[in-house]
Amino acid sequence: GVFAATTRPLKGTVVLLTGRNECVEKYFETIRDLCGRGFGVATLDWRGQGGSDRLIGDRQRGYVRSFRDYASDLEQFFEEVVLPDCRGPYYILAHSAGAVVA
Repeated sequence: GVFAATTRPLKGTVVLLTGRNECVEKYFETIRDLCGRGFGVATLDWRGQGGSDRLIGDRQRGYVRSFRDYASDLEQFFEEVVLPDCRGPYYILAHSAGAVVA
């Protein structure tokens, strides 16, 4: 998800990286607060987490073949969403597994 800043001056974009077993919705209050301080926010549900696709049939379980999959997902997120659609400078706000990926 990409959320626009709601006040000026624009200060850049916070890339919000959630922890394992978390979803974007858990961070709506934080997103609202950041947007109200002039930051845009870009965030994603990691594969196998939140509303993202699962690699196995059980929707209740998160799974990746390798931790590198998360790093690849973050790289793709930057290339396809953050860099073309979000204003710099860029900041990372990360929790738990999201911080490890960052």
